[in-house]
Amino acid sequence: MDKQEIFKVIVSITAEVLPDIEAQNIAMGDRIGDWAENSIDRGEILIMTMESFSLNTPMVEFVTVDTFGDLVDKIHSHI
Repeated sequence: MDKQEIFKVIVSITAEVLPDIEAQNIAMGDRIGDWAENSIDRGEILIMTMESFSLNTPMVEFVTVDTFGDLVDKIHSHI
């Protein structure tokens, strides 16, 4: 799976977690925290993303993830 496909999955999950946003406006360089303003929503996006790719990676490995692009890169490195 390429990074653009991973990004599409993450955007879809973000739209599910945050139904009031316009997910088509999310860009790879956007900070996740700018879209998901609280840690619960950010955690849910991360957990749902990990589940969708069947990852058993410790969450501590995602501490440095700031942007959607960072998350795409991290997921891509584990699949």
